[in-house]
Amino acid sequence: MADMSTVERNENVVREMIAGWEAKDAAAIRNTFASEIVWHNMPMDPINGLDAVMAMAEPFLAACDLVEWKILQLQGVGKRVYTERVDCFELGGNRLEVPVAGAFDLNLDGKITSWRDYFDMQTWLDQGGPPFG
Repeated sequence: MADMSTVERNENVVREMIAGWEAKDAAAIRNTFASEIVWHNMPMDPINGLDAVMAMAEPFLAACDLVEWKILQLQGVGKRVYTERVDCFELGGNRLEVPVAGAFDLNLDGKITSWRDYFDMQTWLDQGGPPFG
């Protein structure tokens, strides 16, 4: 069996992270992140470090009745993986669907060190999404 290329491995790690969100499995998500991860949802300030990222993610996951990320495109280039998605969440019976473009950088160990998502916060708010921060 041939070794998987770094690009393929990185694409799979991002798919695993997305699957963790959809399963609402904080441990699976955490396992894809490097300790030095920076998570930057572009309308908000970046979150630095694994513990801080999980402190944001875990309560959000707990509040969601359903998480579904529709992957429109996922493409690795070198150490980076790009995604075009529609992220869907059900919160208190309300379904929110937000188009997102994401960029993930991975280290040599195949862990996500940087996650940047670009989306329109107003789209989130207009669908009844709770304000952040």
